[in-house]
Amino acid sequence: MRARHALVVFALLALTGCAAPAPATSSSPIAESSPTAESSPIPDAVAASCAAPTTESTAGAAPVIDCIYPDPEAYVLCTKRTQRLPLELRWATVNADRVFIAYGSHDDAEPVAFTGALPPVGVYDGGGELRHECAEVATSYTITAKGEGGMTSEVFHLQTRLP
Repeated sequence: MRARHALVVFALLALTGCAAPAPATSSSPIAESSPTAESSPIPDAVAASCAAPTTESTAGAAPVIDCIYPDPEAYVLCTKRTQRLPLELRWATVNADRVFIAYGSHDDAEPVAFTGALPPVGVYDGGGELRHECAEVATSYTITAKGEGGMTSEVFHLQTRLP
């Protein structure tokens, strides 16, 4: 099974093949799955997440989404429902030459992407405009990797937690 993750700045989104879940810290809104986890500044391990794929490339093979940060067990820790927290997505793909990201669940994110084509390994925060809406219980995203060997899409969810 392919790894699945995704990322948030101050919060994150991740797939299981790249890195372990971000350690919880006290000023970051992203925490591990435990409802009692505390959060703190974004650790260096998070900054390095999805910096490079861990799967070897194979010419002509279907794209693989190797990493999205943070872990599916992670969640965004909001202090109130009216918050809009900064969000940063990170990914690493193999056998792809472009990536698209869209809100919601889609077979192909390209037609509804909130971005243009993105690089196979990258970070996106919309110039600081991408936000997590704490009023939502969860937000779904689709990432689609495309290359010579076809396309691969993964849907991931960012959960909201209130203390």
